[in-house]
Amino acid sequence: MAAPREVQNVAAVSAAPELIARRNKRHVEELEVAQRSNYAEAKGADMGTGLAGNRSRTTLADECNKGRKKSTAHVRSILLYRKNLNTIIEQEGLGSLPSHVPSYLTAAAPESVIEARKLCSVCGYWGHYRCARCAEPYCDLGCKATHTETRCERRIV
Repeated sequence: MAAPREVQNVAAVSAAPELIARRNKRHVEELEVAQRSNYAEAKGADMGTGLAGNRSRTTLADECNKGRKKSTAHVRSILLYRKNLNTIIEQEGLGSLPSHVPSYLTAAAPESVIEARKLCSVCGYWGHYRCARCAEPYCDLGCKATHTETRCERRIV
């Protein structure tokens, strides 16, 4: 009779990692929900009220927002239980769909027919000129000087 008990223990041991994985996943999800529901105190909450210093620190936007109604329960629940894209993909089972079915995983845009914009490597404005050493674009002599001093990789084109 000892042999059947050993077989049962082997079955229990092989099922244990699956149970542990599910349990860990559930704990992680509960922890994420708890962390999202926590809130931080306002930065000025520990200061006393009624002081002239506090009054000067309030902005016009704060005064305008005083009269607005508080968020509804629906909006609060949406903000509290938002999900990132990876969670949605996992819950909807999009990874198990065939490749010909359009989904977030199979979405891809065709290559652009328009040439890539040449922007200045220093300031981000239109880069009409190119460095003779490394071919990085720049927009004027000031950006060229900055590029030559600090950013030029000096690779010969």
